Amino acid sequence: PDPLRTPLYLWFLAALLKLGFSLFGIATVQNILAGVIGVVVYRLGRILFENERLGVIAGVLFALEPSSVYWSNLLMSDNLFAALFIFSLYFFFTPTPCVKCPAVKVWGFTRRLYWFSILFALATLTRPVGLYVFPLFLLAVVLFSLPEQQMRLREKIAGVPWRSVGTRLLIMILLFLAV
Repeated sequence: PDPLRTPLYLWFLAALLKLGFSLFGIATVQNILAGVIGVVVYRLGRILFENERLGVIAGVLFALEPSSVYWSNLLMSDNLFAALFIFSLYFFFTPTPCVKCPAVKVWGFTRRLYWFSILFALATLTRPVGLYVFPLFLLAVVLFSLPEQQMRLREKIAGVPWRSVGTRLLIMILLFLAV
């Protein structure tokens, strides 16, 4: 690693080569990863638009988009970055499963933000473009925590109380910087 190359994709390649994968095998692993990205894009479409049909359309469009098919077959960091970025978005937008349990709501949401921060930091270690996008997510957490917004978005975020936003933001930033 040097200032021009971020280390995670190199470590990803080194780990697969150490496990005995050939270059074709690494491309196959990246294609499998692209297939998983398509499923997560489908799930994100269902969550964000609350519509099964739009989720299917999003997943199919991702799967058939020519540049994603092309880049999945090249040994470049784009595919690993996309996977980590999409997984982090999934954790950011997924609603908490238990709406009636206050402790699960708070801890489940906070835990999701922590996973989001860790995966987003790993994506940034794959490609540094994440450094420019992470502050937008911090801004979103602050905006969603405002009292007016909390009433409007109560169903969207499963009624999570936002009393300790500062603590959550600090932990998100520290996790992002730690990784």
